[in-house]
Amino acid sequence: MDVTATFTQIEYTLTVTVVGSGSVAKDPDHATYHYGDVVSLTATADLGWTFAGWSGDLTGTTNPGTVTIDGNKGVTATFIGPKTIKQNVLDDLTVLRATVTDKQDGKKLDEAIKHLTKSLDLELWIDETHLQTKHGDKVFNEEKDTVVKLLELLKDKKSTIPDATLQGFIDRLVSADKLLASTAISDAAGGNAKKIDKANEELGKGDARILDGKFTDAIEHYRNAWKQAIEAMP
Repeated sequence: MDVTATFTQIEYTLTVTVVGSGSVAKDPDHATYHYGDVVSLTATADLGWTFAGWSGDLTGTTNPGTVTIDGNKGVTATFIGPKTIKQNVLDDLTVLRATVTDKQDGKKLDEAIKHLTKSLDLELWIDETHLQTKHGDKVFNEEKDTVVKLLELLKDKKSTIPDATLQGFIDRLVSADKLLASTAISDAAGGNAKKIDKANEELGKGDARILDGKFTDAIEHYRNAWKQAIEAMP
């Protein structure tokens, strides 16, 4: 007696969830996949946001990331805006402060934490990516004072805090300021052309100061870019 066997290849799903504001492209982009397929995921943040990392069946911050299909998979891409970036730095500074026993290091960290806390005053923010137009510049000013203290620690050869840790805090804070300025410039589209040009000029100067390692100068230029953009609003 003849026997016919029929085999069906199992198909699996890859579900991608986005937290925050951004998108994820799948390559190849299929509704279902076969066992062993490798899918590349590329996260793209919307203006004013940045990609923070993957979670679920893909972890880390490598972008693009890859998922090998061996069952149904679920991946979450998280995007954060400048407010959350600053809050995360504040949280990390607070955790670090609890471990520091050196008196001078502790004093400077306390000052940095104080100023960064002021920059996150809810009355200065509209939402994740926008500042109040009337007093939003205080966010830049307070954060600049935070960076000043972090730079003092970075330059202090007696400091017990690793340079890479301090530089990481500074880089994250300055990136948040650029996001705020860039968002304001985008919002000002169709407004006063001269002021928008000036805002873009200040934004470029901020980028240049970062390359020079002049982080407080960069913050000033991003603040100026934000102010010019606010004044340019239609």
